[in-house]
Amino acid sequence: MATNKEQVLKLQSEQSKIHDAYKAALTTYRDLDKQKTPAQELRKKLQAVRDEGSRYFNHCEQFVANSNLLGAHVNEAWATNLAEDCYSLLKALIGHNDAMKAWSAKLGVLYSPPEDTAFAGMQRMVVSYLPKEKTAELLALYEKHALPKYGFNNPLPTKKDGDMSPGKQRDGDAQPPKSIARWVAGVVAVSTGAATIYGLYADKRIAILAFICMVFAIILLLVVQRAIRSVGTPSSQFYDIIVKVLVIFVLLYFMAIAIVLFPVLRNWLSKT
Repeated sequence: MATNKEQVLKLQSEQSKIHDAYKAALTTYRDLDKQKTPAQELRKKLQAVRDEGSRYFNHCEQFVANSNLLGAHVNEAWATNLAEDCYSLLKALIGHNDAMKAWSAKLGVLYSPPEDTAFAGMQRMVVSYLPKEKTAELLALYEKHALPKYGFNNPLPTKKDGDMSPGKQRDGDAQPPKSIARWVAGVVAVSTGAATIYGLYADKRIAILAFICMVFAIILLLVVQRAIRSVGTPSSQFYDIIVKVLVIFVLLYFMAIAIVLFPVLRNWLSKT
């Protein structure tokens, strides 16, 4: 079964092929137009440009939605690159529609403008990940060319605390407490590692208890890393629960060891 990353790469490969077909149809029409080809044949080629163009831009729009479902937007760098691609595509869409409008009028063909909510996904990516001036610039162009701007005016909802941009977390996705969990695991792992070394010389029972806690702290670190990678996937809720349970267990176990070691530490300090 293909991984999410492999599925995203497959979608990108399909998009490249569709783009090539669109460019081929566009080139064919322009060449025939220069050669003063009869209007009837040009209408057929114009229909091909319209069909391939719609197929390409709609596939780009669908790619944004599919890549989000596959969890690709969790990677901020990847999502930003995608937003930059969306910006370029939306600008190219202006030229495509202007050309279709002009060629349709020239050949007496009915021009069909995009739907009111068309390309909202790509527009939301631009709003979510690119600077405000870029969004404002593109929105002004869409208003000037009378193109749909639903995505610009209806961006993805943001978290109230402002900790996370819309592309990083969708509604219902669990977000593991990675910062707290990492600190807990790190402190406990170092402390119990030191206690293990001490116990080997002073009391092997202490060494065993501390070693067990250190192992659980390391497991917690590994699970946190796995939980971070799973955000945006169906397993995110499961790892969120596992992280919280491990944090509680490690803290309680660490506190128990600290209580056991307290008399030993007090005696050691009093001697020194």
